Amino acid sequence: MGLDLIPMGRPKPGHEEEWQRLMQPLYEEREETDEDTSRRLEISEPAYATAGAPRVGYSEEANAWYREHYKKPEGLTDAEFLEEAKGYYVLDLVVGKCDGVPVYSHGDLYDGVDKTSFRGKFLEFCEDCWKTTCCCTGPGLR
Repeated sequence: MGLDLIPMGRPKPGHEEEWQRLMQPLYEEREETDEDTSRRLEISEPAYATAGAPRVGYSEEANAWYREHYKKPEGLTDAEFLEEAKGYYVLDLVVGKCDGVPVYSHGDLYDGVDKTSFRGKFLEFCEDCWKTTCCCTGPGLR
């Protein structure tokens, strides 16, 4: 069975230290409180929001994509239809154009997994590559 890796997002500016503290239970595989989970999500920018995807209601490209992929209910005007989806990030429009949105993903196949996720098994094929050059540590360092 494969394992989907789902990026956790990043802290909103000004909340880096608090976010890091709230992430600690996840790194240590400890339970976090509901209050801590809520606060962590509140001060996080989700991965899909940082991918540069156009948004419905803000981009004509995203509006056109939404009209093409979703059926407008009877009785709604086009403006009302788009208003209901306002802010939706259209990740399909950045697939292959953004490092944070992989071409091959299990995104949207089930709840909780969007197009920023990827199959974790893929990382096994990258092991030799990152041993020799890693963007975080430099050549040959671990």
